[in-house]
Amino acid sequence: MKISLKVFCLFIFISLLMSFKSLAAGVEEFESWLEANQIADFQFLPGTKITSENCQEFLPFVPPAYQQQGFCFEGMEYTLSDPGDLSPPDVFKEATEKFSGQTSLDAEGAIVGYTAGRPFDPTGFTAGSREDGFKSMWNYNFRWQHDGLKIEDVEWVWVRKSEKNHDNHSIMKTWQGQFYQGGGEFARILNGPYQRVYMNHLAHRADTDYRIPGRWAEKTEFREYTGFDAPFDIAGTSFLILRYKDPHKADDSWAYIPSLRRVRRISVEVKSDSLLGTEDTLEDFYGFSGRLLEWDWEYLGKAKILAIARSRNLNTVFGGPNGWQEIDDYSLVEVHVIKGNPKRSNHPYSTKIMMTSTVNDVPYYSEAYDKAGELWKIWKIPAVWTEDPQFKERDKFGGDVTPEGTKMSAFQGIQVVNLQNGRATLVPCRGLSYPRTELSKIKRDLDINILSEGR
Repeated sequence: MKISLKVFCLFIFISLLMSFKSLAAGVEEFESWLEANQIADFQFLPGTKITSENCQEFLPFVPPAYQQQGFCFEGMEYTLSDPGDLSPPDVFKEATEKFSGQTSLDAEGAIVGYTAGRPFDPTGFTAGSREDGFKSMWNYNFRWQHDGLKIEDVEWVWVRKSEKNHDNHSIMKTWQGQFYQGGGEFARILNGPYQRVYMNHLAHRADTDYRIPGRWAEKTEFREYTGFDAPFDIAGTSFLILRYKDPHKADDSWAYIPSLRRVRRISVEVKSDSLLGTEDTLEDFYGFSGRLLEWDWEYLGKAKILAIARSRNLNTVFGGPNGWQEIDDYSLVEVHVIKGNPKRSNHPYSTKIMMTSTVNDVPYYSEAYDKAGELWKIWKIPAVWTEDPQFKERDKFGGDVTPEGTKMSAFQGIQVVNLQNGRATLVPCRGLSYPRTELSKIKRDLDINILSEGR
């Protein structure tokens, strides 16, 4: 046996306890798992096949909600892999060292004095600390992301538990069909482009004061565009979010709804609502995309989890009984565990838990609880390494050029599973890149006028 009998029995007890509860379990189940995870001893070797016969032995390294989602199933097979070195490029490390110790927090938890690189040294983070909760989330917020992410086509696939399957869905007759294995019924598929461009705190732009030059970008952290081309009833719908460099300043956000033929500002409440009927929200992008000061954060400690840290595929391959489990290489990674509670009383979540890499702060997993404190949704975020051959091959959508040596744990997509209603939204990214961006192109592609003009 690869783990001690004591630890294995503890996890079996937790699994049995949860099986007698509603699928909407509370935070206490997660905290029990986290406590037991601290003493779990991982002794499996790279190349090991994780199958239905031995899957139970890996559960100490799978968050309990992920277990409920269907990590183990009959006929499954994942491969355990060594993720290798996933640290950011030297230019990011050099900025981290150069500005070390210059960043602090104000009384609200806002970042002060930050220029570029990793804002805070995590080696001294302490479980139970509010200050370290904010620091770890600022590290996540300012993780290495080059100039930002561009996706030619995002697929938003609605899938639900069903005795039916998706074999006859129209997407199965396209080249994307090869990526959708297993069961589950596809109810609807949305498509459209996405781009987020960062304009300040850029470690690779030391020659222009760590930012994209120009007055248009000087007070902005990022601009983010989300558009929809299909199906016909939502074609032309789009959203634009402007995040300011000042962490105290609220976002400017706009939406274009074709039926209204007008660009309208959207409120903070809209960003936490379901995005066009999916299980995701604008605030949930990347696991968490809200403003940090609208939440209270607590650092819970570190954990060892199985995650897709270096996918063997360019595009996510789905499978399992419900069609929403990723079939891929899994690696044991160490993560920071951070708990957040929204300050806004009418926020739909009561708690959100984030897990971010201790190496590069990329998110691998998050989960949210409803107002009653019961488990509601989980987000699984696989990554593909930009320096690997499969990333450089690209898919049919092509995408812009990611510069050689970017060394990015690229955002392969995100899967959101609603454990309370048995539905999920699969969000694979086609035509993925982290391109070099110039101000003239940003002003053309990410201006408010793009919402009503289309792309």
